Amino acid sequence: MDLKPENILEIEFSRSFRGYNEDEVNEFIEEIAEAVEAVLKEKEKLLQENEEYRRKVNELSQYAKRLEGNLDEWKKQLETVFNRGFHTGYYFNDPTKDDQNRELQGNASTIERVLIGTVENYYDKISVASIIATYGSLSINDEILIESSSKKKDATYFTQKIESLQIDGESVDKTPQASTGNHLIITIKTSKPVKKGDRVFLLKERQE
Repeated sequence: MDLKPENILEIEFSRSFRGYNEDEVNEFIEEIAEAVEAVLKEKEKLLQENEEYRRKVNELSQYAKRLEGNLDEWKKQLETVFNRGFHTGYYFNDPTKDDQNRELQGNASTIERVLIGTVENYYDKISVASIIATYGSLSINDEILIESSSKKKDATYFTQKIESLQIDGESVDKTPQASTGNHLIITIKTSKPVKKGDRVFLLKERQE
């Protein structure tokens, strides 16, 4: 017999002399039907929860695979910013005393920042900045960092490649060498707005 609540309620027994009390039997059958219905509902609930857990586990598994695929790339990116040579545990876990490179002095980044100069003016209509260069030189396709010295909410901070260079209105592929006694006024097109006083750094591979 299929023990569904509706089937239990439809059960009929043959009558006999001095048989069981009919009302008591019917009441007992109703209790059994209710108990079976409760068990079936609980079973359905558990099946739904199990399916939801299975779906969540699958989502977490897919997310973990994506994270694993990105770890190497993130580590490479972290190595380009200022750091003091912490172990990878510093990036992904709580650092311990063994995670620090105490023999290293200064910055362990693979990218070196060289201060070229500061922004003198910015012409927002044409997205062009004039820079007072006090050290080094710049070339087309060089990667630079422009940042504010302040830590305000609207502080400038971005990197870009140089697409155009001008000195005294003339386009050049590379600027002469600037120095303390030989300042240059350079104009470049910027990908974002800048402010007077923002510092301009040349980004280059650190030499071993």
